[in-house]
Amino acid sequence: MARLHHYMTCAEQPSIFRHDTGIGFFQAISDAVALSIGTPAHLSRIGLLNISEDDVSKNMADMNYLYKAILNDIVPLPTGYVIDLYRWNVFNLSLIHI
Repeated sequence: MARLHHYMTCAEQPSIFRHDTGIGFFQAISDAVALSIGTPAHLSRIGLLNISEDDVSKNMADMNYLYKAILNDIVPLPTGYVIDLYRWNVFNLSLIHI
């Protein structure tokens, strides 16, 4: 959606200003939106999550949200590190004998 909005707003600009921004820009915007709409408070406000008023259910909803965030963000880090290490060794010509 961020990319579509960017292209629609740049359609009327001169061609020099219509160049594509970095992919990290759109990724950052979509990640920020995903983080803000996936919180238990937002889901409760729009009626998709029923949290009672006691502290136990609110704490459980927060804990479940944090566990989900950890599984999505922290767990893939070692795999990404190993892949980057392998790529670095390939570019460095250190992996001649495999």
